[in-house]
Amino acid sequence: MSLTSEDLLAISQLLDTKLDARLKPMENDIKSIRDEQILMKNEQRRFRDEQALMKNELKLFRDEQVLMKEELKHFRDEQILMKKELELFRDEQALMKEEQTRIRDELVLMKEAQAHFRDEQILMKDEQALMKKEQTLIKDELKLVRDELSLVKKEQTRISLILENDVLHAVNILSENYLPAAKRYESATEKIAAMQTDIDIMKKVIADHSEKLQKIS
Repeated sequence: MSLTSEDLLAISQLLDTKLDARLKPMENDIKSIRDEQILMKNEQRRFRDEQALMKNELKLFRDEQVLMKEELKHFRDEQILMKKELELFRDEQALMKEEQTRIRDELVLMKEAQAHFRDEQILMKDEQALMKKEQTLIKDELKLVRDELSLVKKEQTRISLILENDVLHAVNILSENYLPAAKRYESATEKIAAMQTDIDIMKKVIADHSEKLQKIS
């Protein structure tokens, strides 16, 4: 019995149907495997992305840790600087206290010096008043000396006139007339001696007054 085209077609369709029936589960399995593979690739990609993110976060954490260490070091350095500045401030404060004490001591000394200066000024004023009084006394004494000197000069002039007019005239008369009277001669001699004594005294007084005048001048 020979198969016709229709029979062959029918057999082919039957075989296709059976093959499809057998291949359908396999296709489903393959599709499922492919889907799972896609999911695994997606999961693997997500895992890699998460791993990259974790690496980035770890790097950021490490960078932040380095920054924190640097900030901590900077903070420690600033703390050391602040301690040094605090020590300098304390030293400056101590120096300022010493300077303030020195200024106070100098102010006390200045006040004492000012009081001493005032006392000296009072003494100087007293001495100035005393000097004015002494100057007045010296002027009065100088006037008296000048008056005495004027009197001495007048007395000297008078004595000189007496010597010239009386004594010398008497001596000339005695010399001319050779008076033998011893008493008259002795009397004239005594007068001359007394007058000479007066002249010597007047010379000493005039010399003393001249010396005083030179010292005052």
